[in-house]
Amino acid sequence: LGKSPLYLDDVVNAVEMLNKTSPHNVVCLQDVSDMASLTLWADLAIGAGGTTSWERCCLGLSTLLIEVADNQKKVAQNQGWLP
Repeated sequence: LGKSPLYLDDVVNAVEMLNKTSPHNVVCLQDVSDMASLTLWADLAIGAGGTTSWERCCLGLSTLLIEVADNQKKVAQNQGWLP
């Protein structure tokens, strides 16, 4: 997450619930300084359809893509992520 996410409490609560009910280790990080290392470390990312979506594609990082701006819809559609 960025420096000041709007729904930080909701995300933190959702991650806590996932970790209570799932065998997977879900980690929510905020305002990180070394995104490259974290991207290589991760098995799955949740991210917007901006420039970093292409970086995740090049690294083969599976992503749950969230469209947060109008200009990202075409990116998502071109990747087959949206109908």
